[in-house]
Amino acid sequence: MYVATAAPSYVISPYLTEMSSYNETLTTYFGFSDFRAGQLEAIQSVLTEKKDTFVVLPTSTGKTLIFQFVSIVNRLRDPTGITIVISSLIALMTDQVKQWNDRFLLNEDGQIERRPPGVTGRPVAVLLGSAQNDPAVEPRALRGLYPVVYLAPEKLPYLPSSIVPRVQLLVIDECHCISEHGNSFRPAYRAIRPFFAQTQTLALTATAPPDIEADIIENLALVEPMIIRMSMARPNLRLLVRHKRARAQDIVTMRDLVPPSGRTVIFGTTRAECESLAKDLGPCALAYHAGLSTEERAHVLPPHRAVCRHQVHLHCQLPNHPAAYHVPSYYYYYYYYY
Repeated sequence: MYVATAAPSYVISPYLTEMSSYNETLTTYFGFSDFRAGQLEAIQSVLTEKKDTFVVLPTSTGKTLIFQFVSIVNRLRDPTGITIVISSLIALMTDQVKQWNDRFLLNEDGQIERRPPGVTGRPVAVLLGSAQNDPAVEPRALRGLYPVVYLAPEKLPYLPSSIVPRVQLLVIDECHCISEHGNSFRPAYRAIRPFFAQTQTLALTATAPPDIEADIIENLALVEPMIIRMSMARPNLRLLVRHKRARAQDIVTMRDLVPPSGRTVIFGTTRAECESLAKDLGPCALAYHAGLSTEERAHVLPPHRAVCRHQVHLHCQLPNHPAAYHVPSYYYYYYYYY
């Protein structure tokens, strides 16, 4: 029989005691001994100082852990509370929901805890929208039965007003989309705040120069937000630029640049270009863009995609619609622009 271990206690406490609780939670729930740069500052801003928070951290440096951590602690404090996560990409939301439910479960007290190997339990996170195949999920989510709910901004008008008071935190992941997408083909990104006028907000991105930052803060009406920005320097990345030549020559060059193992992403400029690149590069190359059906996306995304020879996977994608998911073996990214 599985017996849940006691969760760390969260009461109003002196700073050092609180820090000890945060470190204990990090180890208990995530298995890490130390926070990465920017994580603890963001967590303190949200949980301790109760501030709206704007976070700019490089890709793959732990932005997701910040709101996972906050969601877990908020749920310990109030086992009926909800975190709403707004994101632009179906693939990203699907992957994060899977990570939540693979690692955590919802216990009988309504709190989130680590999922021991082989133990089943109530899911913690769900996705609402076209990628949700279970018709029973949405009615349950709208009754507040899941601690973490992911959705695109276009889904907000369909949320019942009764759920809003239970939302402990509004998370805007990839919040640069408010400026980059909201002013063009996704106006719903400019209309998020009216649905959660008084809700504490955490906005996160890896891409926000000062003008974009200011626009996001104004649009979301963040109240004296804590701004946490870390260096974009990535010493583990190597950048190489080459002049384009005739297309046939470029195809040969890209084939030569593909490593013998691991996965590679090639960004094209249009859907048609992505499809054409995938066709020209051979059977291991697959196109990924917003025009694909849910079934077609599942065929492209790991772990659904069967292993190709030498595990070389080429994903030809649009830069504003990448196949975002947690795969540790993506080492090469190419931008094929005119």
